[in-house]
Order: sequence, then structure tokens, then C-alpha cells
Amino acid sequence: GGSSSINNAWQQMREAGATARAMLVAAAAEQWQVAAGEITVSNGRVRHAASQRESRFGALVSAAARLPVPAKVALKSPQDFVYIGRPLPRTDGATKSRGAAQYTIDMRLPGMRTAVMLHPPRFGATPATVDDSAARASVGVHAVLRFDEGVAVVADSFWHALRGREALKVSWNDSTAVKLDSDAQRHDYRERAARAGFALRNDGDTAAALSKASSVIEALYEVPYLAHASLEPMNCVAQLGKDTCELWYGAQSLTSDQAKVAALLGMAPGQVKINQLFAGGSFGRRADIGAGYVLETVRIAQALGDGLPVKLQWTREDDMRGGRYRPAATHALRGAVDEDGGVLAWQQR
Repeated sequence: GGSSSINNAWQQMREAGATARAMLVAAAAEQWQVAAGEITVSNGRVRHAASQRESRFGALVSAAARLPVPAKVALKSPQDFVYIGRPLPRTDGATKSRGAAQYTIDMRLPGMRTAVMLHPPRFGATPATVDDSAARASVGVHAVLRFDEGVAVVADSFWHALRGREALKVSWNDSTAVKLDSDAQRHDYRERAARAGFALRNDGDTAAALSKASSVIEALYEVPYLAHASLEPMNCVAQLGKDTCELWYGAQSLTSDQAKVAALLGMAPGQVKINQLFAGGSFGRRADIGAGYVLETVRIAQALGDGLPVKLQWTREDDMRGGRYRPAATHALRGAVDEDGGVLAWQQR
């Protein structure tokens, strides 16, 4: 996974695919009592032309899984590529162009309520006092729920939930909150960049080359924390049954999310069903290692305890203030070039 998956995992993925294909073919050859070399694979089917036998991959998976994994497999020759290197239309393009694609923000289920969260102004702070009397009296509001990570307002609609949230009066306990500010962090990073640290790569004697250079170029590059700012802010729909939990959202880390939700509810992962919807942008944001916004939704549904579905919808402001950001970074560079512009030395921290 990750934004570099094709570049980084090209060879590994080809080998994994070829290994799976070889095992499926071996399973079919064993069942049909034919030579593996006589079997072809295409469009999700394994075929033996001479006997006119064929099988879908799924029917062979159990048998293939019991076979030894080949240590080395032959990869497909580039001239036999079916998809790689060829332009292909997006399978979701037409659906999205027509406006028929369903995102979490579009979800409507019978009896569903909408919730918004009031998060603390500092990461790690918790509610100290909550005056929710005006919020509870606000039109359309069903409940106000207090959690360690903030205060949820549950209402008939997103608008009613927002109005209820605006009526909340909350003071925060920031004794365990993050106090570091951007200026202090920038100063700290600059100091760190001025010192030698763990060497990721070290070729030659850079210090000696720089000391002999007639002209040394120095530059400091800094980037702040950056929000993913996906078009659709974080959201999720959850419905709890007696021994089940069903979720609807644009998930990016389904296995991890399923495990965390199951742990929260004391269920087995198989009791948690995730319905995958389109993600309105993600860029890694919905692959939250802590499953934060998903667990928020489940906690709200659990606290309500009525079995009705609830949708948690973050606002754009929530997303910008409370996202998991791309890290801030400071890069200190020193370098030198020769008379022809060739690189003599390059030091980067």
C-alpha cells in the first residue's frame, strides 16, 4: 500500500500474481489428471482445451491453498501483457459522471440520524465541563453525548446537528494536551537539522569535498503540516444489532478498521460488516491507523443503544483542524559543484 505502491512493489506483485496462478493451475491439473502445461488461464478461468474442462478461480482456491508454494515461478512475458501498458477506462467514470455514485454523504437509511462532534482545540484535551441545555433544546436534536475525544450532537439532520453543536458551552481540560506550537517546533527542527544524525546513506567523504570546494551553496527547505483535505470530509454510518455491527463508508483500511471496531465492541471481526462505498478523495486520510472517525461513529451508535443507524459527518473545519496531517519537515542542504556544473558534494539532513 501507499502512494508509491506501483513503483515500489511492481516486481513483488507480479511474482505474487504468478505464484497464485501457478498454484491454481497445479490444483486444476491434479483434479483433472492432466499436465499443467496444457492448462491456460484467462479472464478468471482455468481451462483445459483438450478435455473442454474449465473452472473459475474461486472453485480452486481451497485446493490450491493446500499445495506447496513454488519457490520460483515464470513471469508473464511483456508481449503477453493484457492490461499493463495499455490505456484502460476507469470502471467508475460513467457512474460518477452521471451523479449515480453513492458516497457516505449520500447515505439514507430508515430511521437514520446525523451526528457531529465538537473536538477539543488541542490534540489530547478532554471535556472538563459541558453545558448542553441549549443544545438539547435546539430543534431536531435527539441527544448530546460526552466522550473523551469530544462531545457529539445527534439530530434529525446535519443542519440540526450543527445548530445544536453551536449551542454547546464546553470548557476543556488540556492537562494532557499537546502544547507544542509551530514556532517552537520549527526552532527544534532547525536545531536538529544542524546536527549529524542517523545516516540513511553515506557515499564518500562529503565533509572533505565541501572543505575543498571554492563555493558552497546552502539552503533550508521547510514545509508545514498539510491536511489531506479530501473533497468529502470524514464520515461514516454505523448500525448496531444484538451481536452485529454494520458500517457504510469509503474505507481505505478495511481489515484494520474491522479489527478495531470488533475490539471496541467485544465482538469477533466476522461480526463486523463493512459496506464499501466510494471515497470522496482520500490520499491516505481514510487509512487512519487508529480508525478514529470510524470508532467515533460506533461509540455514538453504542451510546444511543436503540439499534437505529447513525451517520457521523465531519465539517470541512473539523477536517482541517483535526486531521492526521502530512508531517512537517525541515531539510538543511549544503552542496558544491565544479566548474562544469557537476556535483562535487551534497549533504542533506
